Amino acid sequence: MEGQDLLAEVVTKEEAEEFAQTFKNNPLARPCSTDNFRYWIAGGSKSPWNQGASYVFVDILVKKKLVPDLDIQARDALRKAFFVRLKSLHTCWQDKQKMAEDDKTPRSLFSKRWQRKNTIFHQRRDVLVTFYSLQLFLGTFEDLGVAGMSSDEEDPGMKKPRVQYIIKEPKWRSAELKNFLRLLDYCHLEGRCTTDQPHFSFSRGSPPRLRVDRNDKTSKSKYVRGLPANFYDAQWLEEQEPGWSKGGSGFVNELIRPENPVKLVFPPDLLKWVFFEYYLF
Repeated sequence: MEGQDLLAEVVTKEEAEEFAQTFKNNPLARPCSTDNFRYWIAGGSKSPWNQGASYVFVDILVKKKLVPDLDIQARDALRKAFFVRLKSLHTCWQDKQKMAEDDKTPRSLFSKRWQRKNTIFHQRRDVLVTFYSLQLFLGTFEDLGVAGMSSDEEDPGMKKPRVQYIIKEPKWRSAELKNFLRLLDYCHLEGRCTTDQPHFSFSRGSPPRLRVDRNDKTSKSKYVRGLPANFYDAQWLEEQEPGWSKGGSGFVNELIRPENPVKLVFPPDLLKWVFFEYYLF
């Protein structure tokens, strides 16, 4: 397939569904030939079409004498490698589709969402810079970047002028990282609270944006590669590459590349300040 677009849709949904019926009765059926090799980029790596195509893939290697005579175990290993590669291509195809969808989204809406993520990134970064005991996390947080922030959408149940936003947590991020980031948010809010007025209010500018956590997840957010392993959701990593932590050259180890985990321990003195000081004094 040298020189061809590896993300091209060369198999239609109708073709894939038709072959799936054949595959039920004959799990060794081939959906294509060695002279017209095609995989279903829009389907999962283990879809019937792609399972059949994996046998054709091995046939091509043998036909072109790119590998020696193979036993069953060796053929299975090559088919497994084919599935891993196809899974990464499918992810790239999904990203391509998402970019096409974003292009159809009004730029003002897309820009506003990105601006909100950018704002929350800098609010959290300011907290890390302000408190000495948190500065050791600054470099890792900057690696997480704006792209690693959760997005949000307006709550349709709220009426203006008071609008609240529902947090859309990236599916790939861990609960441990989420909890740490929430504590940074609490520090930011506590720093803006003031009792100088006759009633409770916030200092400096407009009130903070009200974000509500309903444990909503989004799979649309592009993961950030090369972060500490405990920044990623363990189940999500395992879904991308089963057994990745034991090594290998699959999607997680080759593309996501988790680093050694870091301890996300929030300083006890700040916890006390965030949750107790305002009420005690």
